[in-house]
Amino acid sequence: ALEALASGADGIWCSLSEEGAAMGHACSAVTLTNLARLGNTDILKRYNTRKLAESARAVTEIVTNRTVPDRQIVYGPRAVEAVFGFGGIAGGSDANIDIDGDGITDHFSLAEFLGIPKPPIRISTLSSPELVVESLQQWFGEAEEYTVENAAKMLTHLRTELECNVELEHTSAMGLATLWQSCFQEMPPGMRSALLVDEEPEDNKDRLLLKQAEECFMSNVAEGADGMSYKSFYDVYLQPFMGCFACEKTRFVLDSIDLDSDGTLAWREWRFWCLWALRSFPDSIGNLDELHSVVLRNAIIPNSVVKGKCEIISAETIAESVEKYNKTREETGEKTGLPENSAKTPLSATETVLSSVQNCFYPDIQ
Repeated sequence: ALEALASGADGIWCSLSEEGAAMGHACSAVTLTNLARLGNTDILKRYNTRKLAESARAVTEIVTNRTVPDRQIVYGPRAVEAVFGFGGIAGGSDANIDIDGDGITDHFSLAEFLGIPKPPIRISTLSSPELVVESLQQWFGEAEEYTVENAAKMLTHLRTELECNVELEHTSAMGLATLWQSCFQEMPPGMRSALLVDEEPEDNKDRLLLKQAEECFMSNVAEGADGMSYKSFYDVYLQPFMGCFACEKTRFVLDSIDLDSDGTLAWREWRFWCLWALRSFPDSIGNLDELHSVVLRNAIIPNSVVKGKCEIISAETIAESVEKYNKTREETGEKTGLPENSAKTPLSATETVLSSVQNCFYPDIQ
C-alpha cells in the first residue's frame, strides 16, 4: 500500500482494522500511521488520529466478538508501550533520528499520534532502573522511595521470580505495586492511597465474587475490630497452604498481604489481592474458593519461594564454613567425619551439604 501511494495512487480500499476482505490486507489504521511516521503531515490535518486506535479496536470487537490481540501493531494494547530505556525502538524517542531523510530530525511518537500524552511503560527484565522509576512516578506520583537503587532491587527480584518459574505481570499499577510489596514488604503512602480504592470490576461475575469474598472476610472479623489478626487470617485462609503459623515463610506471606504494615489485615488489603487475581487470572476463577486459591498460589506463596531462594546460603559460604570446621578439628586432633580431601577442596565437599540445606528448608526450590 505504501509503495502504491508513493508511486502516485491517491487512495486505498481497506477496512479500518485488519479484519478485511482480502489476503495481505493493509488496514487504514496502520497505513495512516505509517504515512505520518514517514513525514506526511497532511494526515494530521485531514484525520482525527486521536480516535484512530479506539475506532479500530471497536470495529475489531464488533466484527469478531473478541478483543484486539495484545501484539497487534498500532492499535493493540501493547502497541504504544515503551519497552526500553533508550530511544529509537519500542516506544522510545531519539533526537538524532531522521526517518524520511530530509535533513530534519524527526520526533514522531505513536502515543502522541493516537492521543496519549505519555506512552505506558512495560516492565520486564529488559527494563532499565531509570525506566522502572519513570513507571513508578507515572502511576503513583513523586516519592523519595522511588530511586534508581530501589528500582534495581525490583528488577533483581523480578529475575529471581522468573528463575523460580513465578511469572507475574508487573506493568499495570497493581502489577508494579505487587512487585514493590514483594521486594520491600511495605508500600509508600502514595502507592497505598492510589491502590486501596473502592474500584469495582467491570464484569458482573467478578463483582459478585468480590462481594462474596467481602462477606467471607467480614464474617471472620471480631466484633469491634477493624480487621483480622494474623492468627485469625492464618486459620481461615492459610492453613491448607502453610503447615505452620510460626514459620518464617508464613510470616512473610502475612506481611505481604498487610499492605500498610500495621499488624492486622483489613478487608481493603485483602480486596486488593482479590481484585489483582480477578484481573490477572480471569479464566482460572469460577467461584470463591478458586479466587482465594489463585491469590495465594499465584502471587503470595510464590513470592515466599522467591524470598527463600534469595536467602539460601551460597555454596561458597558453606565451603568456607566446612574448611574452617575441618581446620579446627584437625588442630584438636579430632576426626572430621568428612572426606579426606574436603579441607583441600571444600567446594567439592559441600555439594551434599548444600543439597541437604535446600531439601530441609526449601524443598520446593530446585
